[in-house]
Amino acid sequence: MNKLVKTTALLSVLALTGGVQAEESTSPTELQQQAQALQQKIVSIQQNALQANPELEAQRAALEKMVLAAMREQGASPRQDGKRLDELQQQISQPGLTDEKRMQIAQEAQAIQNRLQQAQQKVMQNQNLLEAQEAFRENMMIAMNDENANTENLMEELQQVVQQLRMQQMQQQQ
Repeated sequence: MNKLVKTTALLSVLALTGGVQAEESTSPTELQQQAQALQQKIVSIQQNALQANPELEAQRAALEKMVLAAMREQGASPRQDGKRLDELQQQISQPGLTDEKRMQIAQEAQAIQNRLQQAQQKVMQNQNLLEAQEAFRENMMIAMNDENANTENLMEELQQVVQQLRMQQMQQQQ
């Protein structure tokens, strides 16, 4: 499963849950480590749920095809654009680039990201796609809970840690 689908599925699942309180004295680094550990657990549960449920994997694949087709209809090429973004990321991290070249790479990457984001926003207005996504989300949660009864608690904890990190970042910016 590609990164976009994993991330989208995880964020979608996170949007369904509430939060629990974490300690406020936790440092940003500790919170980042907690978030990463929780995210790894959740992704592992998700992968196991997909492996244990071939019909869910088929539903995920069908949803991915629907999204990609709809994005192509909006003028985006998600797979090609993703590959190009990866290439640009490698290029920009090379030592010895001039500021001008670095700026050109950053501008191209931003244009690609904008195009993808605009297409995604238009696609997410498609009622059939939204219904298919919601059905997948519900089935994924059932399968993940079957895989690990503590899934919802882990996701709530992750959501709270992420919220706490955002709050700390906002406070640091003030």
